[in-house]
Amino acid sequence: MAARVIAFPGVTLERDELSPRERALAEPPCAFCKVAIGDLTWTCNGCESVFHIECFWGRIATLEEWTAWIRRVMETDDDFCSDVVCAACRQLEGLGK
Repeated sequence: MAARVIAFPGVTLERDELSPRERALAEPPCAFCKVAIGDLTWTCNGCESVFHIECFWGRIATLEEWTAWIRRVMETDDDFCSDVVCAACRQLEGLGK
C-alpha cells in the first residue's frame, strides 16, 4: 500500500517536478500514433509536430533515409541532426507547395 502524506493545517505541499506519467499527460501526444510521448522525440521541421523516434524512423522515413542517417552518426563525430519532415509536410512538398 502506498504511503500517504497529510499536511498540517495551513501547510501547502509542493513538488518541484512532475512524475513521468503526469509529464506525459501534460505534453501533446505523438502526431502519428496519438500516444503520450516520453523523453525521446523528433520534431518536424515544417509544422513542428512532435513524434516518437520509433514512429518517425519506423513509419514515416524511408529505409534509405534511415540508412544514410545511421551511417552518418556511426562514421562521424559531429552533432548531425537529420531533417525531420512528417508525412503531411512530405505530401505538401511533393505537390509543389
